[in-house]
Formats: sequence, structure tokens, C-alpha cells
Amino acid sequence: MKKNNKRILISILFLLITTIIAYFGKMNKLGFYSDDWYLLYGGVNFGAIRYFDMFSIDRPFRGFLQSLLFNLFDINITYYYLLAILVRFAGALSLFWLMLILWKDKILSATIVAVIFIIYPGFLEQPNAMDYMAHQIALTCMILSIVFSIKYFNRNFYLKSFYFVLSTIFALICYFLMEYFIAMEGYRFLFIFFYLWDKKDDQIAKKLFRILLSIIPFLIAPAIFAYWRLFIFTSTRVTTSVELLLSNFSESIILSIITVLKRFTADLVETFIGAYTTPISLLIPKLGGKEFIAAILLGLASVCCFLIYLKIVYNSKDGDIIENSGKKSLTFALLAFLGASVCLFSVNLVERDVSYLFFNRFSFPSALGVSIFIVGFVSLISNKKIQVLFFSAIIFISVMTQFSNNVRFADEWALTQKFWQNFIWRTPNLMNGTTLVGLRSSPIYEGYYIWSPANLIYRATPSQRITISAEVLNNGIVKDIEMKAPYEKELRSLKIEHDYNKTLVFTLPTEKSCLRIIDNQQIELSIFDDELIQLASPYSSIDLITSDNAINYEAFTRLFRTAVSEDNWCYYYEQASLARQFGEWEKVKEIGTLVESKNLHPSDNIELMPFIQAYAYAGEIDKADELIDKLIQIPFYQKQACDIFTAKTDDDKENFKNGNELLKKAFCNSD
Repeated sequence: MKKNNKRILISILFLLITTIIAYFGKMNKLGFYSDDWYLLYGGVNFGAIRYFDMFSIDRPFRGFLQSLLFNLFDINITYYYLLAILVRFAGALSLFWLMLILWKDKILSATIVAVIFIIYPGFLEQPNAMDYMAHQIALTCMILSIVFSIKYFNRNFYLKSFYFVLSTIFALICYFLMEYFIAMEGYRFLFIFFYLWDKKDDQIAKKLFRILLSIIPFLIAPAIFAYWRLFIFTSTRVTTSVELLLSNFSESIILSIITVLKRFTADLVETFIGAYTTPISLLIPKLGGKEFIAAILLGLASVCCFLIYLKIVYNSKDGDIIENSGKKSLTFALLAFLGASVCLFSVNLVERDVSYLFFNRFSFPSALGVSIFIVGFVSLISNKKIQVLFFSAIIFISVMTQFSNNVRFADEWALTQKFWQNFIWRTPNLMNGTTLVGLRSSPIYEGYYIWSPANLIYRATPSQRITISAEVLNNGIVKDIEMKAPYEKELRSLKIEHDYNKTLVFTLPTEKSCLRIIDNQQIELSIFDDELIQLASPYSSIDLITSDNAINYEAFTRLFRTAVSEDNWCYYYEQASLARQFGEWEKVKEIGTLVESKNLHPSDNIELMPFIQAYAYAGEIDKADELIDKLIQIPFYQKQACDIFTAKTDDDKENFKNGNELLKKAFCNSD
């Protein structure tokens, strides 16, 4: 017994070390992402209590969780991330416990299942800790619920009652946080079936009846939740409504079933195989040289830990690495596969599917089944060395994927920081009603990626109505902008006013570019700009930027933590662009002289335009010509500049007339 306790402690230490190797890389470089932004707007402006309103439309209990977390951590993302790792680790320990019960203290097999689970590369939202905390806690609670439901089969009445209550409570917490995790009940019933099947009965029919009878008490928790969801609570969010599920089968049941089955088959492949091939193939090519080496070293370190762990714990007398008999392991693996399939099928019913990298979260409940299935599958291999090699490869790929994924999130956060640093350099204030649209090098999937930080930075006084709005730039939005049709909408209790008469278009097309705010009176497009920017440019009113400084620098520092150095090209470009907007040409010229003395240069020569104009209007022809020679190296920029200065014919001041004429000749008559 003492020997087993020692092996268990060593196994837990191995799980902890692997977790640290997989998830602590780039931890201090992570920030806020996607849905974090509306959570931040609600919490920072109105306090933690606002989350009850925000989640009342679909998952009210999540409002309680988010409120609790915000009261504890405020907007310190590091604490959220550490807690998310701790919860993930707790989930792995719970699975380890479950496997020890079901596999009769087969410690090595249970540990391998737990380690595959904790670094499963199909779930890539670990760095998105604030928004995905509910997923992590729900999954851990469900695993604990299953553990206690197995422990329930105890002869002591008081212990049975205690375990049943715990199982029910943890199950309900899971459902109320993530309603679609209710499909994980499939694991419970299959595992109970596996656990009780070993009990000796003469007749199979009698055994089946006893098992089915034993399962009945555990129907109480899902029944309570189903009653609440169907008859008490009404979801007003389309993707979580029962009506959506029913409407999917309202027109053609046969066609709907075929569609679901096609999606289900694809998701099985993605979850069990694609998780170990697709994410890593997408992430590795984007790593820099140092990061690629770091990923390999971390993967090798995790494999070394595994081999050392085997050296300590593995008993050669046991034969194969997997301690269970092949038949029994395979049976359990098939049950786990079935449980994972149930989880996927429930997602497919509401027209969601697993895809990497974006919709990876739907594979998370199935990670439990994937981990068990892999170990069961390997149990069929009789060669110990092949077993070790297989598990080593799984661990290596998983750790490399998770580190590479952390790099991806860290890079996205750095780009977000850069965008907003550029934005406050360029924009002292915005008029109420401004609608921001545009594209940047980091993705914008929802309007609140922009309007939330914009309002937090520029509007110190909280408002129930979002006064600076934003929308995702796409073909549909371009048409709405052309129509100039104002409209209102509500997002999780937050009211947003869009006024396309007040559209402001921004663009930051590459990681090396600077932010450019488009002026429809002098449209300057980059060769790197998306076609959508060109389509929206004629409607961008730069007058929506005002000179009175409304930037809340304290809010900016709290949100983004570190600022990009001001001693770089983009800082001076943004300042020059702002000065040009208000006709401060002497200031633009001074900035030009300063960047020349610092030997700073743009990565995109379209950013030279403010300085070219300033030198031309000041009559400093040589300096203007020097920059013009750089710009006309790209024919698109030469043609664009020719069109711009040909159109400038209404300036009354002599220096502007002469400057524009000079620029017109330089760009239009250049060879």
C-alpha cells in the first residue's frame, strides 16, 4: 500500500511538471482576447454585478461565476490564467482518480490517460483564460461528478448518500455553466456499466436489469436541469435555444439527419486524429526560429520527464506498459469512444462543429474519451518499445502544439497592444456616435473587439449606451455604410448605436505597418490593404477625430499593461498624421527632421506622405524630392499620389498652390 501511495505521488508530480512545461511558456505575454472585451466593458464600467444581466439571456449561473472571478481578480489576466491552469490540472487529477477506481489501482495506465488529457492539443483556448474559465470549471465538475457516482456504489448507506449528493451538485454546476456539457452524461452511464459489469451474476439479463436500476438515481440531476431549461428558463440567445434544435429538423428530417451525420463523421476524425495533426501543422510554420527551437526543446523535455517517470514507476514484471489486459482495456476504450461521440453529436445537432483553429472548443468534452481511447488502443500493441514510442510521440506533439498555441496568443496580444498604442497616438478624442470600421493584422471577429477598448479609453464616465461603436468590416457592412442607415442593437444588456453617417475607417494591414486612419478627402491606400478598405474609404470622415485629449491613460495602462516604446517610426508617423489633419505643417516638418536624425524609416512608404507634403509646402524641394523618389518606386503609390495632387486645385494660399503643383509634376510626370 505504501508503495502504491508513493507511485501515486510520483504520478501527480509528473502530471504537474508536464503541465508547467506545456502551459507556462509565454505566460507573461498573454492578454485579453475575443469575448473578454465585452466582459471587460461590463465589469470595469458597472462592476461585477453587471455580469448577472449580461448572462441572463443564456447562462445565468455563469453570471455568478464571472462576478465572483471579477471580484477576486479584477482585470489581472495573469491570475485568470493561473487559475485556468489550476482548474485544468484539477480536472486531470479527477480523471486520474476515476481511472484508478475503474482500473483497480493500475497507476501507470491511469497516469498516461491523465497526461494525455491535460495536454490534449484539440482544445486551444487555454490562454483565453477569462472567457473560457466556465468551460474549464464545467468539465472538471463533470469529471468529479462521475467519480462520485462510481464511489456511490458503496455498502455504507451514509457514504452512498454523501457521494450521491456530491455527484448531483457537481453535475448541476456543470450543466448550469455549460448546458451542452450535459452530453457528458454519456460517459457516466457507460462507465457505471463498465464498473458494475464485473459484479458476478449468473444471468446476463439479471445483470443488465441491476445495472439499469442502479443508473436511475443519476437521472435526477439531468432531469432537474432539463425541467428548468425547458419549462422555467427561456434562452433569448439563438445558438443556445431549444427552438433552434427543433427548427433544424422542421423542414426535412431525412436531409437534416444526413447533414448531422456528415458533420459528425468529420468531427470524429478531427477530434481523434486531426487534433494531433492539424493544429501543429498550422501553428509551427508561424513560429520564429527561437520559438521553434523552444517548442522542440519543451517537447523533448516533456518526453524526458515521461521516460524518467517510467523508469521510476514501471515494473518490468508487468510486461507491457499498459497494465490492463488487452480485452478489458479495449472494451473500456470503446465505451470512452462512444461517450466522446455522444458529446460531438450533441454539438452537431445545433449546427456547430469542430474546426481548427477557431472552433476548437467543441472538442473539449470529447477530450476525456480521446485520452482513454488512445491508451486502450495502445494496449493492443504487444511490443513495449512501440508503446513507449507511441506515448512519447503523443506527448511531444501535444506539448509542442500547446506551446506554439501560447506563442500564437502572445503574438496576437502584442499586435493588439500595438494597435491601441498607435490608436491613442493618432486619436486624441472621437465624437459621440462615431462608428469605427476597419482591418488590422490581428483578427476582428466582433465589433466589441474595437468598441469596448475604445469606450474604456475615451469615455471615463460609464454610459448605458455605447457612444463609440464599431462593426466588423465585411461586404455587408460596406453596403450598410453606403446606405448610411443608422440602427441600434443590444448585446448582453449593452445598447449600441451605429450611425454610418459618422464612419471612420482604420487600417493596419501588416505586423510592421503603422495604423492609418483613412481621410476621404485624401485617400491613401497601401499595397497591403484589403479590398474592403478601398471600398469603405470614400465614407471615412476624419473630422470625427477631435483635438481635445480625452484619453484615460490610467485605463489604457490597466488594460494593456505595457506600452510600445515611443521612440519608433510609428509614434512619429501617427503624430505627423495627426498634425497634418489639423494643418500643423511646421510640426509635421519638425517631426520629419527628428525621424531623419534618429535614422527611422517606415516599412511601408505610403507612410511618407505627410512628410512629403510638409516639405513641399515649406518649399524645401530637396527634402521632398528625396522622399518622393522612395515613394515612386512603387507604381501604385505614384499613380495614387498623382491623382491626389491633381485633384487639389482649390487652395488659396500661395505656398499650398505651389506645393501641390510641385507634387503634381513630381508624381504625374515622373518616368
